Amino acid sequence: MQYSAVARLPPVYPIRINIYYTNVGPIPAKGAIFAGDAGASDKGLKESDLDVIFAGLKYKLKDAESRNLDYEVQPGDHIFYTLQSSTITQPIADELNGGKGLLYTFALMEYKDENTPPGKFRVTEVCLIGPPKGADHFCANHNRVFLSD
Repeated sequence: MQYSAVARLPPVYPIRINIYYTNVGPIPAKGAIFAGDAGASDKGLKESDLDVIFAGLKYKLKDAESRNLDYEVQPGDHIFYTLQSSTITQPIADELNGGKGLLYTFALMEYKDENTPPGKFRVTEVCLIGPPKGADHFCANHNRVFLSD
C-alpha cells in the first residue's frame, strides 16, 4: 500500500486529517489497520522524537483487538483513514491557525498479502511536516514501506 495524499478537514479544531493510500501492488492487501496522530512544534522535531512517536503508533497496532484478514483492498483501489490529534489543544490550534509553528502528520498502516511471511506484516509509514496553511512535505525519515513483526 502506498501513501497517495493527505487532506486536512475543517474545522481547525480538533485537528483532523485524512490519509489516503492506494494499493499499487498486483495482489490484494489484507487486514489493513491504521494508527495515526498529528503534532505541532515551534522549531521542528528531532529524529529521536519521531522515533518515539512511531514506536508509540506501532504499539497501538500491536494492541489492535481484532484484525479482519478477510477485508481486502484490491489492486488499484484507494482507501483512507481519518486521524485526530491527541496532543494539539485549542490554544495550539489557534497558534497554528495564526501561522505559527509546524504541523506534523504521523501515520502507520499494517497489512498482509499472500506473499507476507508468517508472523510478519507489511508496514507503510508516513511522516509529513508543513506550515499550518501551506503544502506539506515529507520528513527526512519515516516515509517507507517495510516488513515488520
